[in-house]
Amino acid sequence: MTNTFKKIESLIKTAFNCGASYIVVQDTEMMVIKSNDVTAILNAIDGGDEEIGINCYDADKKCLGWFGVYPFEDADDAIFDYSDNKFCNKVITAIN
Repeated sequence: MTNTFKKIESLIKTAFNCGASYIVVQDTEMMVIKSNDVTAILNAIDGGDEEIGINCYDADKKCLGWFGVYPFEDADDAIFDYSDNKFCNKVITAIN
């Protein structure tokens, strides 16, 4: 597993630990996966050349926030953007 995917794995695991019930991953054109299984989510992210949106939801289907990810970049640049809210700030603080 590359350092980039380790960073993305940490992001996903931390999002679940911070209260996300499931995650929807989408590329620029369509939904890739909707799941609460970290391995399935990572397997669905192919490391191609498109940005990926990781959208986190709670049990009531309320969006907690989103993260923009470049799965093909170096680990330090993999997460290029995220919602400026309490949930996402907590996740980012925990993984940095």
